[in-house]
Amino acid sequence: MHRTGPILLAAAALLTGCSPGSSTPATDPSPAPAAATSPAESPTPTDSGIFASQFHPCEVFTEEQFAAAGLGKRLIAAEDPASRVKSCGFAHQRTDVYEGSFLIATDTMDKWKILERELEPVDSAESEVEGIYTHQMPTEAQGCSAALDFEWGRFSVDYRELGEIADQEFLCSVSVAILESLIIQSGGKYGT
Repeated sequence: MHRTGPILLAAAALLTGCSPGSSTPATDPSPAPAAATSPAESPTPTDSGIFASQFHPCEVFTEEQFAAAGLGKRLIAAEDPASRVKSCGFAHQRTDVYEGSFLIATDTMDKWKILERELEPVDSAESEVEGIYTHQMPTEAQGCSAALDFEWGRFSVDYRELGEIADQEFLCSVSVAILESLIIQSGGKYGT
């Protein structure tokens, strides 16, 4: 793995989690339970599971879940505990194909803040999880971020490629696949 991987991960965490003029801390919303007489009649589960509030991905997901999503060696990156970004970085299991690094994160951003930064969010039409979108990275590095918004912010997977110039569609498909896998393994967008 190149030495620039952890540096890019730290930079991505700082750049994607900071929003000018927004210093409001994330809150822990309590979703109203859906009215139903039995679980089979409920249109969506009422327990939000891990997605009820912002969380640290490496404290919630297991090594086995990250491996099932295709992630390999965990990368060491500096992190500020007071930051609004909670993240951890990984290499892919197939470093011969995927030369870049992945940042798995939660932050207080959302699709509208991404739009304000002119990072061109696009809904992911091929996603198995409704609401996933992708967007450009805030730096010159080639990469793509896939995210899913919640009331407190978003859960995202950033992929930055360090090798040859890659197709943007390919970079985004990799980010979406890993994000989908982690969401599905956790019981889905609405928890278990």
